[in-house]
Parts: sequence; structure tokens; C-alpha cells
Amino acid sequence: MNMENLLGYIECTPADTSKSSSMWLIEETGDGFVRIKSELNKMDFIHVENLQNQAQYGTVETTWWSAMWELEPVIVTSVAEYAFEKNVKIYPNPSAGNSVCHCMNSQIMRK
Repeated sequence: MNMENLLGYIECTPADTSKSSSMWLIEETGDGFVRIKSELNKMDFIHVENLQNQAQYGTVETTWWSAMWELEPVIVTSVAEYAFEKNVKIYPNPSAGNSVCHCMNSQIMRK
């Protein structure tokens, strides 16, 4: 999950995880949701405000529900049950609204 090419939407492509374009901060909203902030530009947050069938990034209003996310815990009892891929390519990118984004090369840091 990155904004390496500054296209206005979130890219799900292999990216250099040492670059800040693929680093994200989790910002608590205080009501059980979080906003996902770019490490590259701290004014950019992931949102779906414009309903373009893909996640975008940009400046958001603090009241936008489209920029609030609920993180759900995942419990893994055995990694032997799962096949992990280091690099995952997503087709199509950008999405036509009918694909699922599986991004494995992202870094998400809790503030």
C-alpha cells in the first residue's frame, strides 16, 4: 500500500518499504475509529470521499466518515495454515470497483 507515484489514489504495488511513500501512521479519532496518515506528507490521509472505486489520499476534514477506519484484530493460531507471498500484484490498478486489494509490502506504524 503506497503512494509512490503520487497518482492521487493508493497503489497496491510492490514498493520500497524503506521509503516514506509506503509508510503509514495510525491516528486515533477518539471514538473507536482511526485515520491512516501518510508518513510522506502528514496532511494526507487515506479516504474514499469521492467514491472513485478505490482508496484515495489527500487532505480530509476531521468529520469525514470516509476517512475513518475500524481496524479488526486477526488471530492466527498457526502460520503453517497460510501461504504468504512477499510481493503481490493487484489487477487492475486502479480498480474498476470489482477487485480486492491484498497488499503485503506495506509498513503501518502505530503513533
